[in-house]
Amino acid sequence: MTRELFWKNINLGTELQISGSLIYNGLYIFDEMESFHFEEEIFEFLYNISVGLERLMKIVIILATHDKINYKKDLFEEKIKTHNHKKLMELIRKYHKVNLGKQHFDFLDLLDDFYHNMRYDRFSIDNVRNYDKEKKHFESFLSKYLGVKINYKEYIFITNPNNSLIKIKIGKLIGKISTQLYEIIRQESYRLNIYTYEIRSNSKAYKIFIREEFDFIKEHTYEKEMLVFLMNINTQHEIKDIIQNIEPLNFDKELIPEYIKHFKSPLKKLEALDEMETLHDELEKDLNIRQKIFRFLDNEFDILESEKEMPDKNQFEEIIDIEDAKKRNIIIHNNIKYCDFCRKLMCEEQYLIDGATKHGPWGWMCFECFSEKGIGIKFGIGQLYKKIANKWLLVAGYNTENNDLDIE
Repeated sequence: MTRELFWKNINLGTELQISGSLIYNGLYIFDEMESFHFEEEIFEFLYNISVGLERLMKIVIILATHDKINYKKDLFEEKIKTHNHKKLMELIRKYHKVNLGKQHFDFLDLLDDFYHNMRYDRFSIDNVRNYDKEKKHFESFLSKYLGVKINYKEYIFITNPNNSLIKIKIGKLIGKISTQLYEIIRQESYRLNIYTYEIRSNSKAYKIFIREEFDFIKEHTYEKEMLVFLMNINTQHEIKDIIQNIEPLNFDKELIPEYIKHFKSPLKKLEALDEMETLHDELEKDLNIRQKIFRFLDNEFDILESEKEMPDKNQFEEIIDIEDAKKRNIIIHNNIKYCDFCRKLMCEEQYLIDGATKHGPWGWMCFECFSEKGIGIKFGIGQLYKKIANKWLLVAGYNTENNDLDIE
């Protein structure tokens, strides 16, 4: 592959992923916005969309013009070093038909004005009384093209809600620009026999360019459907058994409607974190066990494979590095007398496992109970101890943050 083809095929392919991610981020921020009251939210939305569309247009320009115009390298790169969205679009339209209306070009003008002028205004003392330009310009755009009535009276106390209809309309507006630009990238890639248009499955860019979805209605519907499913499923399942064995925190039952909203938004979750932390403080010693179970539920290995055959004692011996374990010298100082499950005397055992089980409880296990009930040997799931000189020495399931050994 030539240097030029590598640039267009690989580098610009990465830029396409970045562009899609930025557009996704901007739309997600807009979806999170409950009103148009906060300047920082509008800034974040405009910033992500402006950079995302700018980079997308530059990909189009390179693919469509680089092999057709005899530019010197420096002149070509200088030509695309601009943040003027409307000029970039005009250059694209010299080579490809782009079907956009006045509202789309006015939106590009808004992005251009924001990126060139508004985004640094608050750093200047000259603008001390004019600190919310992006908000006013964006509200003016919404009022003109989306029919949004902005309440300017008693502005501090009355905010303008960002409802689902506005979110859909803004999504369609940005989507019409993004979709046409991506289609040009696809066409130019076919012409050049390269794969710049390919998008990683289930990425942010995949939602924007392949699924062509510019709002989050389906995601919010999925959240509700999954909540209904999990609350009503009758089938026995290991994960369900684990969750049902966890004592729920004493959250405020009157706030259930608000808690359900938290599934929709990471920011909404912040409202309840103080309450959760207070309830955690009341758990005292039980909190550590609870967190171990949660770490197990979050673990990367496939929980559905927990029925796989556990290693026998000979396999333990083959896997364990006793010399390494002795160097670490991590020893249990507690006097563990019995297996928590079968009540067998542990003084007669060679191995001791401190770990989670398939049905939730965490405890000290003999080898037989571990083989029947255990999940595995890994930090946050289970730790394996071997009796050495009448002491229990940790031999597997070390903390992975310290590059320690894990066995599954």
